[in-house]
Amino acid sequence: MKTSTVIFFSILLLVKCPAFSQNLALVPRDTNSFFEMSLEQLMNVEISVASHKALTPRESPGIVSQITEEEIKNSGAQDLMDILKLIPGFDFAVDVQGVVGLGIRGNWAHEGKMLLLIDGQEMNEALYSTLQFGNHYPVEQIRKIEIIRGPGSSIYGGNAEYAVINIITKNDRDFTGVSATASYGRMKETFARKNYSISAGQHFGDLALNVGALIGEGNRSDRQYTDYFGQSVSMGDRQKLNPSFVNAGLSYKEFSLRAIADVYHTTMLDGYDHLYQTSVGNDFNSYYFEAKYKWILSDRFSITPKFNYKQQTPWRYTGDSIEGEYLKFDITSHQPHYNLTCSYDPGEHLNILAGGEYFTDIANNNIEGEFFNNGSRTVEYRNTALFTQLLWSNKIANITIGARFHDNNHYDPSFVPRIGITKVIDKFHAKILFSKAYRAPGIENINFGTGIKPENTTVAEVEAGYEFSNLFFLSANFYDISTLNPIIYYYNEGDAYINHGVSGTRGVEVDFKLKGKGGYVDINYSYYHTRSNSSVMDYSVGENASVFLAFPAHKINFSGSLMLKENISINGTLSWNSDRYAFIDVDPNTGENITQKHNQQFFAGLYLNMKDIFIKNLGAGIGCSNLLDEKENYIQPYNSYHSPLPGASREFRFRLSYEFNFSKK
Repeated sequence: MKTSTVIFFSILLLVKCPAFSQNLALVPRDTNSFFEMSLEQLMNVEISVASHKALTPRESPGIVSQITEEEIKNSGAQDLMDILKLIPGFDFAVDVQGVVGLGIRGNWAHEGKMLLLIDGQEMNEALYSTLQFGNHYPVEQIRKIEIIRGPGSSIYGGNAEYAVINIITKNDRDFTGVSATASYGRMKETFARKNYSISAGQHFGDLALNVGALIGEGNRSDRQYTDYFGQSVSMGDRQKLNPSFVNAGLSYKEFSLRAIADVYHTTMLDGYDHLYQTSVGNDFNSYYFEAKYKWILSDRFSITPKFNYKQQTPWRYTGDSIEGEYLKFDITSHQPHYNLTCSYDPGEHLNILAGGEYFTDIANNNIEGEFFNNGSRTVEYRNTALFTQLLWSNKIANITIGARFHDNNHYDPSFVPRIGITKVIDKFHAKILFSKAYRAPGIENINFGTGIKPENTTVAEVEAGYEFSNLFFLSANFYDISTLNPIIYYYNEGDAYINHGVSGTRGVEVDFKLKGKGGYVDINYSYYHTRSNSSVMDYSVGENASVFLAFPAHKINFSGSLMLKENISINGTLSWNSDRYAFIDVDPNTGENITQKHNQQFFAGLYLNMKDIFIKNLGAGIGCSNLLDEKENYIQPYNSYHSPLPGASREFRFRLSYEFNFSKK
């Protein structure tokens, strides 16, 4: 049966499924099945990513998405990329050296413009502020994901310019039991991944202990990569993505500790513009620690001191030179981070949040004879930040006012205010949001730049949504993003950075949700076009073009699930994106970029998810991603002569999991 036929009948069945009563009270997540929750209940599950204060998605002062553990399992996702590809306005592109990063609403967000949090820990590396995607993070351990599709700088600082992704794992004080998963993916020519994940947690009175671990192997692709000069090589078993991830926590009443080790070993063939015939190692190793105490002075006032520390050695290669090219890179960064946050409720409908941060970015070059631009093998930058937020709920609307001031001893200070007005009237909600945001330069941005300063972004957003019945919900938002003096990367006999020009996009995102007791459908559409005053040639497709390099103007995503039996569901995902453009060369006469069009593509996935097979708590999944075997390519979103990097071919996936909750009898 064709995928489209399956989807058609799934929708018909879902429409006929009676919704669960909207008056049913919410019960704890681990005792109430996702399928048993009504659409209204799901829309009222509180999140805090946009405000630090728990609010429903319709009340939150941001354009937000949330993804639950069961939705992740049903979709067959074995990688964080699988999940994020279904978010409106999110797309992936290639940087250099085999690294794939994220674009947000048509803008290249990879380098310091979006923040990833895992259990409160900032995962961005400190040298360039990047994130590396592809068989990296422990998808099997995720409890839920909260996403701000928009700025978060006033809350989170200089890596939250375009988006915030907040991952909450099951490795928290609420989890008591053991969960183990083995997953395998097979492309046509080689395996896609072989991953093993385990989580365990237990309570001893007020003391809670938990730990999660992931270890695995993966391949980016099994296809041919052809570089700018026409040389080709097979990527199978040469472009490795091997994660080792440990996440441990301890909590006692209001005190908590957390430690994460993220050791990510990759290999690359692509380099900057030409390939290597031999795979080159490219390691990203990070270690995180947090100690936090919530001091509750009264039922209205609390003070939370917090200490974070992270040590990272990203982009590390210390082997011999390859084909005569010197590739050694070994810099370790350290960041001790002190935070004090106060929360006060003067009245039932008013909350005031205020605090401050102090942190130091320190980097040591571990290669003898190599120095930073200060002439030393060590650099240190000191940062101070003050922030505040007021949440006021009244009869007219909910009003959020906030701001952050960030001062660095090397570059200009930043001040980013925001205001949000939200209103929920029965089934209808509306939001008007205005935010300033900034992207703080990373250590190597400063090292390779001259007079580098933060880039500044202004974002205006409007959203409206309506719950038409207990079955379906529709929302739409419009946004306008303008970034002044963006930090631009270019190659000049080595890495180089400069603040230059204006960049930005405008667009719309529409999300339709349909949910009955027997299944659900989520369809979203996103569109963007470049602002007329965008002047960054590095991102340009050409004169009068309305899109930027790498990212499609239009994108439609579908995800759906249908319960065949009580413990068996069939699930489908579909993604369509419009034409994209890749840089080829610069016209010597006009200085305009010469580009090549990559035609629209359609990606489909089908997955069967089974629970309690043979024995209770034993689950399994089987399915296929990229069902139509589209030739997925990650295009470089700036003009730096890197050819599109191939993605995976058709991949068959298998998963076996077991979960036992000690608290259940």
